[in-house]
Amino acid sequence: MPAIVSHRGGLCVHAENSIEAFVWSAQQGFDEIEFDLHMTSDGGLVVFHDLVLQHTSHGFGEISQRTLAELKATSLRGTTETIPSFDDLLRAIASYPIGLRVELKRSRTKRPYANIFEPVVAALDRHGLRKRAVISSFEPEALVQFAESGFPTAIWYDRIQRPDQIELIEWLPQLAHQGVRDIAIHTSEYTAERYRAAREAGFRLGIWTVNGRSRLDYWLKQPFEFLVTDQPDVALSLRSTLADAAV
Repeated sequence: MPAIVSHRGGLCVHAENSIEAFVWSAQQGFDEIEFDLHMTSDGGLVVFHDLVLQHTSHGFGEISQRTLAELKATSLRGTTETIPSFDDLLRAIASYPIGLRVELKRSRTKRPYANIFEPVVAALDRHGLRKRAVISSFEPEALVQFAESGFPTAIWYDRIQRPDQIELIEWLPQLAHQGVRDIAIHTSEYTAERYRAAREAGFRLGIWTVNGRSRLDYWLKQPFEFLVTDQPDVALSLRSTLADAAV
């Protein structure tokens, strides 16, 4: 059955992209945690999903226009924590045997952050976590340096959010050429034809974002390598039940 990926640390359980969420996820025995990286105005890296601050923190404005120090002093909604740096997160979970699915977000120009490769790799190496990381993005150009350096890389596929993405079946040769290993298909974009073509092209496949017991029960029974969910605790319980029933 699919590996369980705790989306933004399990945002239905704890404040998304908080240290509390990631440590909880690591302690529960999920297979991977998923989180998002933005680059600050002074070249730092912070763990945060949105381009703007106000929806999930008590700050305001575009995250890429703030310094690392300013963001680390900005409190998150739903917790007493502040926005964590990439180093904060890696330090907190380094001792737990959990995989990392690192999503590189876009800058305010709607392009991948320039010069993000070296600080991401340096942080992973500082904490001895290079071999546990999958680097992901919606833009394959953001992944080229990582793939060339031996990192497993992943594309998020959802033409509703990103209408500029190419039809997946047509895109597969380019993705393969750029060294992409995983394709995470949004549930709304899944078709048997896309699945079959990606499998025949040799990709590992995941499904996202799956929530609710009935939907989790369905997708956990499908032949994917990983499943991304905001409810990883429910997914883990269901997967255990399904595994026991199969014995």
